[in-house]
Amino acid sequence: MTQDDSREKEQIEIFDLQKKSKNNRGSKYLPDASITVDGKKYAIELKTGYKNSFSTARGMSRDKIESWKKENDFYIFSKYEKTKKGFVFKRHVVCRNEHLQFFFDHVIDKVDVNGHAGKVGLDEYDSLVKPLLEGNLSKDLLNRVDKTIKVGTEYNDPKINIQKIVDHGGTDLNLDECFKTQLKNYIKNSP
Repeated sequence: MTQDDSREKEQIEIFDLQKKSKNNRGSKYLPDASITVDGKKYAIELKTGYKNSFSTARGMSRDKIESWKKENDFYIFSKYEKTKKGFVFKRHVVCRNEHLQFFFDHVIDKVDVNGHAGKVGLDEYDSLVKPLLEGNLSKDLLNRVDKTIKVGTEYNDPKINIQKIVDHGGTDLNLDECFKTQLKNYIKNSP
């Protein structure tokens, strides 16, 4: 079991969640966990980090963001401190998709609109470059170029700042109160 998996397992335990997949390291995105509140099941993405900025995912793009928005109802970001025995959680922030919109907009700008790291954005490729290639390349070669461009423009594991999540409406949980109860109350009080 990797360290990340052990932290996720601890999140599942302290929030009394149900694990959604055996291993969420495949090509199709699946939320990490779920919780049932008042008879309704909610999907939750779990993130842990020991700094103020958290890793998100490989290949971030408009498509991955749409998958996150479609598949996740809530997110839990848990900040931990490393110890000799492993780790201890020091902060938990719970939020909804709208609290991450600032981050989603940043990723879409960097990947799809303006590009990043000296690369063109996917929208620029689709509107300016691809029309020059159409009719000049075989359909198979154009599809391979499209795939290369798409993968090449994706953002590799952009970081998200936990305090910015709170600044945009995410909620810090009280470390001295029951996490399961706080999470269920947050869900019940969410629009």
